[in-house]
Parts: sequence; structure tokens; C-alpha cells
Amino acid sequence: MEYNCSLVTVVVVFLCGFRVCFSLTSDVHVKNFISWDDIKVDEHQTRLSDSRVNHNRSRVIVVNKNGGADSVTVQGAIDMVPENNTRRVKIYILPGIYREKVTVPKCKPYISFVGNAGQMSNTIISWNDKASDKDSNGINLGTYRSASVTIESDYFCATDITFENTVVQTPGEPGMQAVALRISGDKAMFYKVKVVGTQDTLLD
Repeated sequence: MEYNCSLVTVVVVFLCGFRVCFSLTSDVHVKNFISWDDIKVDEHQTRLSDSRVNHNRSRVIVVNKNGGADSVTVQGAIDMVPENNTRRVKIYILPGIYREKVTVPKCKPYISFVGNAGQMSNTIISWNDKASDKDSNGINLGTYRSASVTIESDYFCATDITFENTVVQTPGEPGMQAVALRISGDKAMFYKVKVVGTQDTLLD
């Protein structure tokens, strides 16, 4: 399903056939639902702790484009998550514009993107591919591969983040589809996020 819009602001839970547990859980190996706790980090504790383990025993990876954290890129943080992990991993992204094309592969479930509470416009993942752009083999990307952020894994969730594709549409020009966020994994939740683009902004 494709959505043509310039801005999508998600302020409610985006459900894909799963139940949300409204109580906090201490179980590290959550496999069949996403809880509100999965989109929360203790910002003060995370900045001070070397162990990067949140209060619910989930792992926290901190991203700061200016350095001094676990990674300077979002993709670098994703790459730190082991394949086929069964433990919730929260990627806490400090404010900034992260100019990168990001993919969460299918083999890395239970990942959360978490920005600073109430500051979704200050933490932006942004890229500028469009359908008519060509890959390294000279083949058009197409709508599917134009996404700035691609989520292929299950049990993904995000909050207080902006997903952006900065392509400016030219009226009448073919191949201007420019996806900001593509979701192909099962069971995902988005709460208080922005999805920004000019054509086919959200693809799921």
C-alpha cells in the first residue's frame, strides 16, 4: 500500500496485527508483543552508564552524530545488534540530522528507535533517493528501494523520530516516487513520529 502525502504525523499507536501490552515487563525475551516500555529509555542513566543496560534489562545503544557515544550513525548502531537476537535493543538517538540511508534487516528483530521525549522534530533520519535514481549496476531503484529508512524486521518500534526523504518533486517528471519510510516486517509500532516526503512517503 502506498500513501501520497507531504507529511504524516503519527501520534497514535500504529498497529500491524499485534496486541500492545500496557503494563511494564521485566522479561528480557519478549517475543509476542510490544510494550510501552519498549519505547522508553532513562536518558540520565543512559548518559552516565557504561553498561548501557536500561532499567528493564534491555540493551541500549546510544547514537550521537558528534561522537562520544556507541556510534555516530544510526546504521552503525544497527550493525552492532547480533543477528537473530531475542532481546529488545533500544537505539537511543540523540538530536541531530542523520544524513544516511538506513536498513533494519529481517534477521534483527526487537529493535527500538528512541529519540528525546517530545522532540521528534529535532532527531531526523534523512536521505534523498527517488525511484528514477540508479544503483551501482545502472538499474533504477524503483519506489521500493528509494526509501530513506527500511524496516524489514519484526517487532520494530519507534518514537520521537522524524523519517524524511528530501527529494523535491518535479511536476510531470517520471520516477519521482521518494519513500521516507518503508515497512515490510510484521508487528510494528510507531508513536509520536513524523514521516516527511513529497510522493509515496510511507510504503508498507
